[in-house]
Amino acid sequence: MRITGTRLVLLTSLLMAATAVTPAWAQVAVAPPPEPGDAISKLEKMSRDLRDVGLDERAVVAMRTEAQQFRKQGKACAEAYEPQIERLQTELKVFGEPDPNEEIDIWERRRQTAEGLARVQSAQSNCQLLEIRAQDFVDLADKVLNKMAAQKMWSRGPSLLIEFRVAIDSLKALPDFTQLHTTLEGRFDVSPVSMLIVALLLAGLSVGLGLRIKQRFYDWAEQNNLVEDPPTLRFLIPRPPAENAPLLIAGLVLSLYTYAAAKQPDLQLFALRIPLGLLLFGMGAVLIRWSTNRLSPAANVDGLAPDNIPALRNRMRASLLVLVIGFVLLGPSWLGGPPPQAMLFPYIVLGLALIGCLMSILILARRVGGVRRRFRIVRLGTSIALLVAAGAALVGYYNFANYLLKAVLVTMLSAFFLWLLLWTTGSVAEAVAKGGTRFSHRIRTWLGLSPTDPESGLGAYNLVIDLTLWGAFIVLVVNAWDTSDKFPGYVARIFSEGFDVGTVRIVPMHIIYGLVAFVGILIATGWVKQAVQKRYIRHTRMDRGARDALLKITGYVGFVLAAVIGLKLTGISFAGLAIVAGALSVGIGFGLQNIVNNFVSGLILLFERPIKSGDFVTVGVVEGTVKAISIRSTEIETQDRHNVIVPNSELVSQQVTNWVLHDPIGRLIVHVGVAYGSDVEKVREVLVEVANKSEYVINDGVTAPKPKALFMNFGDSSLNFELRVWITQIRRRYDATSDLHFAIDKAFRENNVEIPFPQRDLHVRSWSEHARPGEPSPGSASAEQHSKPADDGKPSD
Repeated sequence: MRITGTRLVLLTSLLMAATAVTPAWAQVAVAPPPEPGDAISKLEKMSRDLRDVGLDERAVVAMRTEAQQFRKQGKACAEAYEPQIERLQTELKVFGEPDPNEEIDIWERRRQTAEGLARVQSAQSNCQLLEIRAQDFVDLADKVLNKMAAQKMWSRGPSLLIEFRVAIDSLKALPDFTQLHTTLEGRFDVSPVSMLIVALLLAGLSVGLGLRIKQRFYDWAEQNNLVEDPPTLRFLIPRPPAENAPLLIAGLVLSLYTYAAAKQPDLQLFALRIPLGLLLFGMGAVLIRWSTNRLSPAANVDGLAPDNIPALRNRMRASLLVLVIGFVLLGPSWLGGPPPQAMLFPYIVLGLALIGCLMSILILARRVGGVRRRFRIVRLGTSIALLVAAGAALVGYYNFANYLLKAVLVTMLSAFFLWLLLWTTGSVAEAVAKGGTRFSHRIRTWLGLSPTDPESGLGAYNLVIDLTLWGAFIVLVVNAWDTSDKFPGYVARIFSEGFDVGTVRIVPMHIIYGLVAFVGILIATGWVKQAVQKRYIRHTRMDRGARDALLKITGYVGFVLAAVIGLKLTGISFAGLAIVAGALSVGIGFGLQNIVNNFVSGLILLFERPIKSGDFVTVGVVEGTVKAISIRSTEIETQDRHNVIVPNSELVSQQVTNWVLHDPIGRLIVHVGVAYGSDVEKVREVLVEVANKSEYVINDGVTAPKPKALFMNFGDSSLNFELRVWITQIRRRYDATSDLHFAIDKAFRENNVEIPFPQRDLHVRSWSEHARPGEPSPGSASAEQHSKPADDGKPSD
């Protein structure tokens, strides 16, 4: 297999991502530490300014951000002095305690080292003081921000119920469509009217093209009989984009046209938000259709499909329409806070409409059997939050209402995407594990997995994906309900700087680097194994066992390399691992000796190769074909297709019969007895002729000796012969023996050669009443046993 450019780019990206941020322990060249005095003075001034009641929220956030930078600088400064302190302390230990008899040079160097250590420790203390002062300021700023957020949250504006007339007057301030005239002119040397005409023409052409694509799609589906049952992904995946092609194409074309025509294009431009709204609605409609078709996760919910699917689609589309209208009228941040007084009425109406749409979805969930008895507390809490938000908006608490509505909306959207992505990844993993398709073959090949292995090996990848999705969901939900807006920064600081568990500091970002490097190297190892197997090993004279051993060793080397690099990037000290290894050695000596014995035996089998995959072996009472040799055990498949797991230590320490160690041929001995009086020369000719006609027997005299019939001995009831033959596959000796037995019996019958069997003649006489013990009576019974051939070839009664 070729390692394509795409794979090389991906692998390089993984390794670069893993090494993009160098951990503290891996930094070789350290930048000179900053001077903390000026920073501490500025922090003191900022602390005095923070007590000024006239500061707004933006100023406090700016000062908090600057203090966080000071804290990072102080921490980096303190860490930068650590190597110098360790070096100077080591030098002092080398000098030892002062001695009156020592040379003056040694005394002077000890004094200079001690003074240098004191200076460096003093500088490090200043850096640590800067870190502490900066953290204190961040904590103080957080308290001020929390107080401001609480005041803002519970501030009350004009009530819609009381000042309805004022709210009606605010409708006059809706976006003026004449903005098109003032914002589109300037980039093209045409009048705004001409530009508007061009926009209408583009809209008409885009809608016509979309309708044409839609019609062509349905014609194609009918020609291929995809419209009727059963549903297929080939029809259901392109159907939503084709149905919404007019909206998608018109929105995309008009958005690009408006962006190119405007003087300063941004989302605050109402003329740009109109086509973007069309595009967003079309994309949302496609996603809704995808998530509710007959092969979607909605089809797996009991009671949802097919009766409640249309109602769910309509309510989701209504919610999407309200969001798009709010985006067009109020801008991209219409859920970020209440608008100006002039836009208050449409803001309240749209908010109440969105609350009604979300409530309708929650009410529909009560009619679905698969959801009715699940998530009751979550649905109840969400419903209460929406009702409270509606009441708060009506009485004037717009900030609080906006906070609840935005939090509920983010939670529901996050849950929707989590549900959709978990189903998608699970379905893909199941399809790849099932195999049999070109898609599954490509995925397995891309990941370096065997295309024919019944085990997909995707469990670890699926677990990582699921944990990532759940982690992102939790972060989004917690951030949505966080009133201080500091949760993202807190999570980022925890990920980048880590947290302490006892005396150990855990940095999640370093762990992610290690995992990315580990997975990336494992995937690259799979690519290398496949490339080596297909491009090089296939064209060598190595036997199958040597090839398997080489590939397994390559896999083990790649795994060890991935583990070492992953652990190094994670930040785990190998000195600590050495201590753990020393402790494990004691356990190995007692409880793990069998495992280590099997491990070493596996290495011996892989290198010496006394048995290989595909060999036919006998180990004790187990006889069969070697299927796989792993590092701990060997799998042997018996003639009954039973898989027996044999520890490698038994294969090394016990006697093992390898029937095909050097070649697959083997000798077979068939024992035959004929009746006394038979023509032995004829018997020999018949046996040799039978052997030469068998498909299993080698009779060329070159690869192996020719078949031979030997007259071995005179038996009690037969003349004993041995037919010695060499067969092509010794593992099929049972089939060869049976075939020869059938052929010999048939040939003997055709040539009137008899096969003897033991016979017993019984003569009965009566007992005499006057016979003494131990003497036979004339009427006694005696038995004579002899063997002779039967006249008719059948045993007598």
